Amino acid sequence: MKLEQPSDAIFVLANDIAIFLFKDKKTMVVTPFKIQEIRDLILAENVPSACVIQVDQSVEDKIGRSHLIFESKSMGLIMRYVLEREYEIEVDFSDVVPIRERGIEKDFCFTELDSLRQEKKDESNNGTVRATVNSPMHILEEGGMFKSDIWVPIFSIMTNLGMFRYDRSRPLEILPKIMRLHMLAATEIKGRHEGRPNCFRLDYIND
Repeated sequence: MKLEQPSDAIFVLANDIAIFLFKDKKTMVVTPFKIQEIRDLILAENVPSACVIQVDQSVEDKIGRSHLIFESKSMGLIMRYVLEREYEIEVDFSDVVPIRERGIEKDFCFTELDSLRQEKKDESNNGTVRATVNSPMHILEEGGMFKSDIWVPIFSIMTNLGMFRYDRSRPLEILPKIMRLHMLAATEIKGRHEGRPNCFRLDYIND
């Protein structure tokens, strides 16, 4: 987990266990730890809703870093919870925090979060295409006039714009068909379908 790659996450506090999950995959960001293993809660002076939590040495050895950086619109509720439960957590305010990552210490400034947000915003506005899934696929046309019972091999790339569907035999000669993201709806098909496993139904409004 690097500062240069911030991700949306879910913070869960249950039975005095702190859990961070990636929002999209619902997998662990770091190994869960007890809230009693948090040493300090340091809030940013000039960046609203941002803070770092410093963990003790045993947790640092497990996750490879001394602090976790996060932002939350519910920072007030988190603060209230910590204070009302009277945990032995020091609360402080600062805009610069020394952080160790794999034994190497460097200063982190909360204003870096603003820079990262701006970079992400600029990327979304400059035509950048981010591919998430690319794989050989077979497609079976099931609707309308072009219904077929033949599985046709294609090559597709799922991006932030939609699915780019290429001709598998001549991908560089034939322009891809772009199935725009907001027009797609994917539904899992359990078991086998028309003799094939691992299928899903892809509905697309052709505009």
